[in-house]
Amino acid sequence: MGGRTMPAGERQVRLELVMAGAVLSSAGLIRPGEGNLSVRTGADFLITLSGADKGALSARDLISVEIGGNTIPQGASSETRMHREIYRRYPGVGAIVHAHPTAILRLASQNQTPAVWATELGRIELGTVGWTGFYPPGSPALAEAVAVALAGAAACILDQHGAVSVGESVERALRRMLLLEHHAALTPPRAR
Repeated sequence: MGGRTMPAGERQVRLELVMAGAVLSSAGLIRPGEGNLSVRTGADFLITLSGADKGALSARDLISVEIGGNTIPQGASSETRMHREIYRRYPGVGAIVHAHPTAILRLASQNQTPAVWATELGRIELGTVGWTGFYPPGSPALAEAVAVALAGAAACILDQHGAVSVGESVERALRRMLLLEHHAALTPPRAR
């Protein structure tokens, strides 16, 4: 940050990401070193540091990345490409949460998505849930697949790699991830 004064709006969204990381950690949806969070800040977005403990973030543990750029700043999350591609394709997306929740991973291992249609809130808040096959973490192929899977969806499951939820705000993206995991826990596994 090099001594620059942070605008009040940027300070607010940084604090929202810090809070979201704490909530996800407290709920057991993200463990130290896992996942990543970001928020749009105009032509840029803020993303968590690579390997950072999302439950113990500070407002300064976020790196600014150009949405229209091609470089990834040193220290930025390994999934920066994925976040950038989502922001490029969907101007209405203001925040992204990528976590590795246990119930979602359990269902994904059986090629199932959470039964979000089982509750009214799930139908309203999540609607359709996208799906991607397995792609190497941090790869351009994963970034592309997730962006495609989010067309018309508020969340998607990444085979062997958790889930991504989006929203116009940090609060909405966080709420959607929490709901997705709740519905995954309610979804009975298919009989084998």
